Amino acid sequence: MNAPQDSMVETAFAEFVAAPLSDQFGNEVQWKLFESRPRVLLFAGKDAAAAAKDWGVFLQKTFNSNFHPSPQQLQTLAPEEKIKVIAVATLPEVPSIFRGLFRSGFRRDAKDMGLALDFSRAVSRQFSYDGSEPLPLVAILPKGSRVEGSQILALYGLSSDSNLRKKVTERISKFLK
Repeated sequence: MNAPQDSMVETAFAEFVAAPLSDQFGNEVQWKLFESRPRVLLFAGKDAAAAAKDWGVFLQKTFNSNFHPSPQQLQTLAPEEKIKVIAVATLPEVPSIFRGLFRSGFRRDAKDMGLALDFSRAVSRQFSYDGSEPLPLVAILPKGSRVEGSQILALYGLSSDSNLRKKVTERISKFLK
């Protein structure tokens, strides 16, 4: 699904299933660690990467102001994190022979944040995100291990859109109560 550049698109999904992913260091993402917090998954392919990073910065400043993430924080849950922000790089076009090269590139280029690398689209497919979209997908999940589709808010758009920012912050705030 290609989202239009100038609007937000809200979609609904059946259920979130925590499929295995690894980060740029080859460490497996431990989804169970994050079930005690609302989670925000930021999906981006190559064209939406910068916009997804802007979302990450906005969400960290808004909800986790005392937390300064590092790439290793994708494997832990720090006490000062009110929400867990997980950037998911959707990379289905990368042949398996080149995946190590891509990991090393992300280690070099994404020094200040952890990235879950979704080469197989195991998680991205659940949100109908294929990585070719021009905009990132922001998926907000509540606390808990079982997340029904009616609890998920997923939106395409830019963090500079004040209406979208408001909708995202309201949903996260509701999950924090």
